[in-house]
Amino acid sequence: MFHPVKAPKHYAGDGEVECKRALKSMLHNAESVLNASAIYWWGCALKYLWRWPWKNGKQDIEKCKECIECLLEASSDFVPDGQLIKSQDDEQAQSQRLIELAARVGKAFTKEEVEEILYGNG
Repeated sequence: MFHPVKAPKHYAGDGEVECKRALKSMLHNAESVLNASAIYWWGCALKYLWRWPWKNGKQDIEKCKECIECLLEASSDFVPDGQLIKSQDDEQAQSQRLIELAARVGKAFTKEEVEEILYGNG
């Protein structure tokens, strides 16, 4: 059942997955790898992309594009493996941890050991 505030038709989806649920799933645990601004713009982009055929058409695509531009700016220091590199020293330390991990590939080790090597959680 649609509701103009709680469940608008343009966010309904297929009746099983609505935009709200997809957004919640997409952003699950995002704060562990992204800053708040990047999370906000990522969510906004999905919202506009989801609803564009049912609400504002091309205008929503333009809004989505603007959100993606803001997301790119907000996540300029993000690297795909989820680690933010803040300085040259951090980059060198991360490289050293990856080299150490590569050297240990033949040895079985626990998840905690991997995290300690990769992220310095010790």
